[in-house]
Amino acid sequence: EHVVRRTIIAPELVGKRLDGYKVLIERNATKLIDRFKGRDEADLVAEFCTWLPVQVICDMLGLPEADMPFFHDCYQKMMAGLSAYQPSLRAMGIEAARKFKEYCKPIVEERRRTPGNDFISRIVSAEVEGEKLGQDEIEAFLALLLTAGGETTDKAMSGMWACLLSDED
Repeated sequence: EHVVRRTIIAPELVGKRLDGYKVLIERNATKLIDRFKGRDEADLVAEFCTWLPVQVICDMLGLPEADMPFFHDCYQKMMAGLSAYQPSLRAMGIEAARKFKEYCKPIVEERRRTPGNDFISRIVSAEVEGEKLGQDEIEAFLALLLTAGGETTDKAMSGMWACLLSDED
């Protein structure tokens, strides 16, 4: 069952398909960098690293730019919610995931009816061995993409900035 689901999603995130996302990355990075103009200081982690992957992922999904603060908030809370030690953070993360899935539900339904050229449309239309992903599976995958894709990229970029800025050469 996992192989079938992975076969539906994996082609969207490897190889030549990734080339199309370069434009999204550059566009979103430029928007964030433009916010630094005229400033003497910037918190690269809080103002760039945590935002860029969320913005790129949402752009890939064809989600509205105006809702970016909502997506970033969900991302932050879902990541914090992975804490096994603080029940309040866990509850906050679960609630953020619920809100994110609730937000995505009508969008996924609309893309089933009227597919576009975005990632969600390709996933709802993809089929392997006669199987398509169900509504719950797509919503769960979108939450996973936001957190897993956001977290790994966020931390990698943060580490990159730390290395670059700590080496005078």
